[in-house]
Amino acid sequence: LEMALRIFTHLRPDPEWGPQSALYSGTIQAKKKAYDKATMDFEIGLKHDNIPKDLKLELQYKLAGVYVQEKEIAHALSIYRKIIDINPDYKDVHALIMKYSELNANQNYQSYLLTPMSDFISICRKLTTVIFPGTKIKVTDISVLKNGKMSFCSVLPEPKGRSENCMSGISMPVQKKFMPEEDFVWRRGPFPKKRNNSLRHG
Repeated sequence: LEMALRIFTHLRPDPEWGPQSALYSGTIQAKKKAYDKATMDFEIGLKHDNIPKDLKLELQYKLAGVYVQEKEIAHALSIYRKIIDINPDYKDVHALIMKYSELNANQNYQSYLLTPMSDFISICRKLTTVIFPGTKIKVTDISVLKNGKMSFCSVLPEPKGRSENCMSGISMPVQKKFMPEEDFVWRRGPFPKKRNNSLRHG
């Protein structure tokens, strides 16, 4: 793979093979999560003249995906809209524009969906304590699907003994009847076609 990457990188400036080589090298870099290098590859590919339409669209699509990974949602949206101008039916671009337009307008939602796993777990802890005040939170399971598009964090609220009433400042026992009977599962990512009843949040 590294040998192929060196060859593709070397061929990026070539007028004939450059755009395709830039696509290949950028794709490899993106899979390695070297997003800055992937961005450079795709941008070099797009600078060539007379790029075949399908190849140009794929370079733009890949570049927008890298911008999403880098949390540069506005840049990604700009490129997705350029793709739509060329081909309104290209892949899932319409759905991506709808999704990331909402993210771009809501920083909190963006943080929930796009932060690293460690930050996602911290957010899940904080959200659970809002729902169940006066509890300590135990993380019981963390899962990321192979495609990387969905994450799960299971947490279990446990009574601390007493909680503060924010309105009156009175300390009161945590009522066990208000405690969940099973782990709380936080999910981020697209909903599956058939929702599991345990995926109550996200």
